[in-house]
This record gives sequence, C-alpha cells and structure tokens, in this order.
Amino acid sequence: MSGAWEPTLAGQPEQLLTVVSVAVRPFDAIAPGGTLVGDVTVRLAGAEKPPIRNRSGWYIYTGLKSGDYTVHVESEYYMGAGQTVTVPPSAESLPVTVDLPLFPKPSYPFASHLTLIRTVVQRQASRPAEGAAVRVDLFEPESSYSATLAAAADLGAPKLKLAGVGLDAWSPGSVLLLKDTQAGRLEYVRLAPSIPANAAAEGYPLAEPVRYPHQAGTSVYAVKPVSHYEVLADSRGEAAIPVARVPLSRGFVALTVSQDGYATIHRDIQCEEGRTASLGILTLLSI
Repeated sequence: MSGAWEPTLAGQPEQLLTVVSVAVRPFDAIAPGGTLVGDVTVRLAGAEKPPIRNRSGWYIYTGLKSGDYTVHVESEYYMGAGQTVTVPPSAESLPVTVDLPLFPKPSYPFASHLTLIRTVVQRQASRPAEGAAVRVDLFEPESSYSATLAAAADLGAPKLKLAGVGLDAWSPGSVLLLKDTQAGRLEYVRLAPSIPANAAAEGYPLAEPVRYPHQAGTSVYAVKPVSHYEVLADSRGEAAIPVARVPLSRGFVALTVSQDGYATIHRDIQCEEGRTASLGILTLLSI
C-alpha cells in the first residue's frame, strides 16, 4: 500500500515513498459480504487531504502526523458512524486499519425476504424521540425440550401445567417455546415475574395469556438470548431493525427502547420469518 515511481526533471527515475497512515473500510452490517448500498462519505477529522478509495473498498490516508484522529462516516442509507484512531509515532506500526460496520436507516432498501421490525418512537405531545436507543435481543430455543404440557392449555390460558426434569432451571421471566408438532404450531411465552412455590401443582403463571390452544404432551423448550442489535431512532423517530436469523419459522425478540430522562419501554415480539412486524407508535414517558 506504499511506494510510487516518478520521473525527475532530468529524466532519471526517483523513488518516492508514500506511507499509508490510516485505512478505513466501512461495510454493510447486514448485507452478505458487507457490500455497501448508495454513496458513502468518509472523513477523518484533522486530516488535510481527502482519502483515496481503492478497489477493495478501503479509504486510505497517507502521511499523517502521529496523534488522535476521528473517523466520520455519513450516508443516505446508513446511520452515521464514528471511531477514534491513533496514529503512532513509529512508521513500523502503520498502517492503522479500521473495519467500521454501518447499520441501516429506516430508508435503507431492505430485501423483501428479510425479517424486519419497524416502529416510531415519540415523546409526549407527539414529539419524535430522535436518538432514542432501540435494541432487540434475539432468542433461540435449546436443541432438546425440557418439559411437556401436563394438561392442555386453552386459548387465553393465564398459566401452564408443566411436567419435566428441567423445571428447576427456569426462573421468573424465563422465555419458553411451545412446539405442538401434531398441530404444526409454535408459540413463545414468558413466565410471570413471580412464580409460586407450588407452581408444579398450581401451574406456572405467564406474563401474557397464550394466543393459541395447545394439547397435553406439547413439547416445551427453554429459550435463551443469542445475539442483539441496536439502532437509534432518526429525526422522525423512526427505527427499522432487521432480524438476520429466525429459528424455525417464528422467532422471539425482546425489544427495549430507552432514552435519558424517560421510562424504558419493553416489548416481547414473535416474528414471522420473512415478514415485517410493525409496532406502530411507542411513546416514551418522562420519569
């Protein structure tokens, strides 16, 4: 990434050494291979010259003095990104390379087959909550079931009768998957914040009633968080969160919306693979 030949005025070649100081590679955090969409602008605060972009997608800065610099990336389709880099005094430690993931704005041209969550975050008086942090935690079930339904659960049942060896490992707020193979039905449930000592006899209370009926013997799987994704609401309060991988045909996502000075919003979402879940308007209430 350095070195060039230039003719002298006398016609004799002279080697001019160009030292690469910083190389920045922004990439799409959700696209296969990280291929970017649309135009992307890369700036390095404190650098006098603009970068040179090579064919591999690196933005290259040369001849920088030692010290701290801040990378800024702006784009129509991605949220702004930044990172501080330090150019060391010794050229032996150069170049400083930065891989910078870019996360999509709501205007991003999402693929039609992508599982997506959309919402609008507002403060009171319908003011857009620009900059509110919108986070999703993606859950996946264990590979084998831990319990079964000891009794059928009717539509709207507020608790479940469970039997199995894995019950002791579950705590209040645990997420479970009900997998009814005969009916071809999947449903995620969350245990209530408090579980009675005799839950095996009385039933395990749920945070929300079941949405579908389930027959006795339905397999029950423990579900655990495996990854998370976070974006910031834009100037209109809009947020779009892609869900890269949905286990089975339906996934469970825990959504959290937070901003300083406001009460945090929590929502449990059951995502259908390849579809958009629109949550409408979420309103932050001041503390």
